[in-house]
Amino acid sequence: MKAFFGKEIMQAAIQIERNGQAFYDEVSRQTDDRKIREVFSDLAAQEKEHVAQFQKLSDRLLDPPEGMEREDYALYLDQLASEHVFKEDGSGQRRAREAKSAVDAVALGIQFEKDTLLFFYGLHPLVRGEEQPVVDQLIQWEKEHLLRLVRLKHRMP
Repeated sequence: MKAFFGKEIMQAAIQIERNGQAFYDEVSRQTDDRKIREVFSDLAAQEKEHVAQFQKLSDRLLDPPEGMEREDYALYLDQLASEHVFKEDGSGQRRAREAKSAVDAVALGIQFEKDTLLFFYGLHPLVRGEEQPVVDQLIQWEKEHLLRLVRLKHRMP
């Protein structure tokens, strides 16, 4: 049964992306490494654009149904998101400040993108068919970010 509605996923995605944007912004301000600053500043700008696009998409999607079954879906969604490195509001900036080095910051960025991919992959089979392209686009963007960070990691000393 296709249980989740795209609007639920979009609200979770918006929160996660806002925290990712805050993380990338904070690291780009803190680092002395020009390459890290450049990549993280660009990722922050992309996350900001994703939030704007997600909000537009969310406005076009239907609200989920109410009732007990809906509560079960919300619990499942919350559990999928609960282990995300940037689930809590403000966690992006907090985690950026905790990073002790550029290597730590890149590793956190990689973890963020991997967590986000796992979140979207976990929900994809449960999304109604007409809303699956929304999740497909989210997955593609996150894959691109992950690849960019992995490339950066491999170029670091």
